[in-house]
Amino acid sequence: MFVAGEVYLLNNQILSEHERSFRRNSHPINTSAVAFKRLVTHPPGNGSHCFYFVGEVRTFSGDRKHVAGFYAGKQVQLEFFEQGQLQSFPYVWLSQLPDWVNSQANSSENYYLIYSLNSKIDDYTSFDWRCN
Repeated sequence: MFVAGEVYLLNNQILSEHERSFRRNSHPINTSAVAFKRLVTHPPGNGSHCFYFVGEVRTFSGDRKHVAGFYAGKQVQLEFFEQGQLQSFPYVWLSQLPDWVNSQANSSENYYLIYSLNSKIDDYTSFDWRCN
């Protein structure tokens, strides 16, 4: 059996592995990074396993179809901002991450979010308070 501190460190290690994988992604030309977040969090709905979120907000020039086509088939999810806001987000609790949209709220620039959201269902994750 794991103790809480060991579980916390183990989940941070799993998150770091997901981040390394996420950072291997290349990006389309005429895009640049704006913000990056990573976290261990609880699942949507009920459950006591961990979700590992890694995401990056990027600016782009040009057309959305080019950006969407570039990421097609890659192991990331893509969401575009509309008037500084994410219009579609699969998990409401992720849209509440601080600083995702604050600096872009009145911007005329084009932004998108790429992210990876993974889970690992193991008994020991229930000892991590971030996952409950």
